Amino acid sequence: MRRAFPTYPLLQPAAWLYGLAVRLRNLLFNRGVLRETAFPLPVICVGNLSIGGTGKTPHVEHLLRLLSPGRNVAVLSRGYGRKTKGFRLVAESDAAEAVGDEPLQMKRRFPGVTVAVDGDRVEGLRRLTERPAEAPDVVVLDDAFQHRYVKPGLSLLLTDYSRLFPLDRLLPAGRLREPASGKRRADVLVVTKCPPDLSSEERDEIRRLLDPLPRQRLFFTFLRYAPLRPFESEPSPAEIPSLAGRKVLVITGIARHEPLLDHLRAQGAEVTSLAFRDHHAFTPADARRINAAFELLPPTSRLAVTTEKDAVRLAALDGLSPRLVAALYVQPVETAFIGDETQAFNQFIIDYVTTNSANCGVD
Repeated sequence: MRRAFPTYPLLQPAAWLYGLAVRLRNLLFNRGVLRETAFPLPVICVGNLSIGGTGKTPHVEHLLRLLSPGRNVAVLSRGYGRKTKGFRLVAESDAAEAVGDEPLQMKRRFPGVTVAVDGDRVEGLRRLTERPAEAPDVVVLDDAFQHRYVKPGLSLLLTDYSRLFPLDRLLPAGRLREPASGKRRADVLVVTKCPPDLSSEERDEIRRLLDPLPRQRLFFTFLRYAPLRPFESEPSPAEIPSLAGRKVLVITGIARHEPLLDHLRAQGAEVTSLAFRDHHAFTPADARRINAAFELLPPTSRLAVTTEKDAVRLAALDGLSPRLVAALYVQPVETAFIGDETQAFNQFIIDYVTTNSANCGVD
């Protein structure tokens, strides 16, 4: 039986005040005092109730992979960590500090998809839809569950298998951005980062804990790791090394790096982890630290591995040694569904997009 996560009792009064403010804000939206703006096209929101990584980017990319054939698909993100302001279309040649690491990662992975950033999602959607020749057929809102000024037609609410939102607490005592009751706004609940062999019994336990409404669909996903690819060149099967017996420096700036470390260890790697905070902006001092950690590994068996999100920031970092760069590989990751649910999820999304061109929402 799962138990609630440890909290910080001294912070509970602050969490109570925070919760009061969030509940009041949601009430104002529910009563129409604060206005939600709907747009005349399918709008899919992907978000969560908590801070930290729940795997939003792989799930957004799954939607792009599903929807982009035959459609003009756009992604709108706030571009967390960028140093620019306002609306901006993301180009493959952009730097992460200008548009954010995750939007840049998505643009480079899906060059044909329109990726834009704007902290004001209403303004961002207006800018996207006012371009008649390039107006999207569908827009995916990345990390926008709490951005209620936009009214999506379909909302996907993600929760991490290792930190389910019913067992968490509000900030700052816990990690919830809003009370668990916010789940009512979701059309789909997705439990992410599950073990690939998650049993039906545990799925039933989680279903009872999440207690989805009759209209809500529930899915379980896990992260599927694709083959490594070289950091500086196009991937080639001949270039992908075996990790068995390798000493691997793992460079990460993500919310939770433990699943990646476990995956690499399962391939036979002996892992040295160099972990930075999520969305870390790498500096020349970091480059020196990374180089030094790499040089401590045996030259004949060493490799370095990083994530796709970190790779777009490392690409702009001066000072990485040529030896490190030559031995650096990127670990791609994709969303996969537990059991036989892939087709059911995909069809649910396709049905929404094809029957809701005016963004009227799901029934």
